[in-house]
Amino acid sequence: MRQVGGGVVRAVVAVTLVALVSVTGCSDDEGTSDTGGGSTTDPSTESTTESSPAVEAPDATTIEEVLALDRPVVLAHAGGENAHPHSTPFAYGESVTAGVDILDFDVRLTGDGVLVVHHDEDVDRTTDGTGLVSEMTYEELHDLDAAYWFTPDCSACEDQPADEYVYRGIRTGDVEPPEGYEPDDFAVTSFEEIIEKYPDHPLNVEIKGSYPADVPAAEELARILTEAGRLDQAVVTAFDDDLAEAFSEAAPTVEITPGSRP
Repeated sequence: MRQVGGGVVRAVVAVTLVALVSVTGCSDDEGTSDTGGGSTTDPSTESTTESSPAVEAPDATTIEEVLALDRPVVLAHAGGENAHPHSTPFAYGESVTAGVDILDFDVRLTGDGVLVVHHDEDVDRTTDGTGLVSEMTYEELHDLDAAYWFTPDCSACEDQPADEYVYRGIRTGDVEPPEGYEPDDFAVTSFEEIIEKYPDHPLNVEIKGSYPADVPAAEELARILTEAGRLDQAVVTAFDDDLAEAFSEAAPTVEITPGSRP
């Protein structure tokens, strides 16, 4: 059982798609692979992907409905990081096609205030670039190949044979994407753009970082969920409880889950 917003959630999470499935946040160790008042204008909305497979509505479209399901709840961590490149639109498209109930996100702000779906504080581990997300513009971040270090046997490893990096080069146009997808589906992408593609799916969101430095990310998340009408579809967490509480102050009706430190 787990505390959510002061209540007890009697939901069992089943591991059906990937090795790691969770209804709270992932590891707060941002230097290793997960196995276990920003801007109100999002430049990423200028680029949308129309090529992803058709989306069927899930069995439950709100958190209340999820908790009422008389079966295990299926969630693919970061889109299914051991099966697909971590946190990419391609990963979310594939996990939705496979039938997940809830979409799972790690979010943080870019240097120009765009809330992006990305786990680490830097881009080094999963992309072909280097640098801190907080010091990059969305355009700079979005240009990177977010599938660069992915292999079928390792979500982010640099020591594999070259032919194991099966999605490398799709982002840059050097390799053809899988049917139904395009190069942008292998990029670091804004949270707002991804959730627009899946208007019926409940959202499990972890705000990366700590209080008070990352309160702007919490406030931007609250703005996006509010304007998108997704408040009753979201559960939000952070490993820093104070950061989660800062989000709750901005969006008090959204369920939050406890972190691991005060």
